[in-house]
Amino acid sequence: MNLVEGFFFAFGIQAVILAFVLFFKKSSQKYQNKIWSIFLLLFSLNITYNVVYWNDWQSQAAIFFSWGYFLLLALYGPLFYFYVRGLVAKERIRLKRDFYHFIPFLFVVVNFIRFYILPFQEKQKIYFEGGLKEYTLISDHIVYISLSIGLLVYSWLSYKLGRNKYSNDSEMRTWSNLVVTFFFLFGISWLVFYALDKFNLYSIEADYIIALAMVFLIALTSYFGFAHANIFNGKPLKKVFPLVKYKNSGLSIKVMEDLKIKLADIIKKEALYLDCELKLTDLADKLQVSRHHASQIINESFGVSFYEYINKLRIEEAEKLLVDDNSYDLNITDIAFKCGFNNRVSFYNSFRKHIGMTPSEFRNRKTIAAS
Repeated sequence: MNLVEGFFFAFGIQAVILAFVLFFKKSSQKYQNKIWSIFLLLFSLNITYNVVYWNDWQSQAAIFFSWGYFLLLALYGPLFYFYVRGLVAKERIRLKRDFYHFIPFLFVVVNFIRFYILPFQEKQKIYFEGGLKEYTLISDHIVYISLSIGLLVYSWLSYKLGRNKYSNDSEMRTWSNLVVTFFFLFGISWLVFYALDKFNLYSIEADYIIALAMVFLIALTSYFGFAHANIFNGKPLKKVFPLVKYKNSGLSIKVMEDLKIKLADIIKKEALYLDCELKLTDLADKLQVSRHHASQIINESFGVSFYEYINKLRIEEAEKLLVDDNSYDLNITDIAFKCGFNNRVSFYNSFRKHIGMTPSEFRNRKTIAAS
């Protein structure tokens, strides 16, 4: 294994570690993180196979897993689409509705099952001498091209999700387009590899470059996806992605004041801050303005970010519950969740930041003062 192959192998290991961290991470984006963790695991298997093939294409491992990457290729598109749909539309997978997304994967299984279950000696013979078509319904070349084009189709479907959801929000539309663009290029890289091989232009150096591009694109897609939480917590897109520029159209003082009053009224009447899933775009939808304008209203009217503004309201609610006789049976964790926090640690840190003491200390002091 040379230095380049070692680099790819190390990336594959890192992808596995990151996948496990994401899968078990406590977060409001837990479902989305699980989808992406599965994607990373599959990609790690793909990279590992490449390293095995480059290191010794005649090895038993390379032969044993030959044509197995079709199974991975059939899942990349649906997983990416489910991931983006989870972020943008907060929709989960429902088998009755989404079954057709898994049809390509099932077809790959059916198409290659006779080859997959062959004894190793038979696989070895086919690997070196040919004859795969006797064990498949459709040529592996047609399957490869179809699945690669499928990646581009899922890029388009994901693009449409973002375009429809963020039609009036240039920042979030830019974010969505960037995520999809990098996945689109990921799909293109598979077609480039096929073209090089088809026209006898394949070389291991070219394979390295394509694999490096795939690694780079997956890393960037991961970064853009993980930055999603920061964007929805009110952090400007240009601060999350320094290279991104967008139009910054401000609001007039009169409009700002009217929207500030409307925001305060909505927050008070609907108690939106008690929802742990609340995002800046949710407030923007309520105000019927763009995400950028919603952020501008909060920043300029209250002097804080969306995240700080909502947490302040949650802490004020917690103060009331901690001294309310009717809530005395609630423990600190119960109060944290009741006020909109999704974990005890975040609640403690935020409470200490705003009040200067822990929730327990606050409750004990108020109890002593009242007695």
